[in-house]
Amino acid sequence: MYKGGGEYREGETFCSPSCRSTEHAEEIISAILRGNEYQALAFMCWRCTNYATVADEAGRTALHIASSSGKVRVLKWLIKKGVNLNIQDKESGYTPLHRSLYHGQLNSARYLIMVTKI
Repeated sequence: MYKGGGEYREGETFCSPSCRSTEHAEEIISAILRGNEYQALAFMCWRCTNYATVADEAGRTALHIASSSGKVRVLKWLIKKGVNLNIQDKESGYTPLHRSLYHGQLNSARYLIMVTKI
């Protein structure tokens, strides 16, 4: 047994506050894209201790994906956790604001603009 009461699966890595697992990032990204906002939040907390900053191979974080998919509740929650709003992905150099605009997620873009400190 490990965190969250789940069963350990062979080959699965345990998580620490300094986790940098791209596997964890890919699973979190998938949860954000496929689940509703509550499911995504629950999965992030359960799966990875460092859910706010782990990134996939393309450098995309949960904040990038929440922004580009219009999951504003996830976006707000991550921002309250103190994530870096200006983090750029490796794929295109886009920040979460860039990605939200590129994907037409105006509610996400509006919120990011409102909370950005200039």
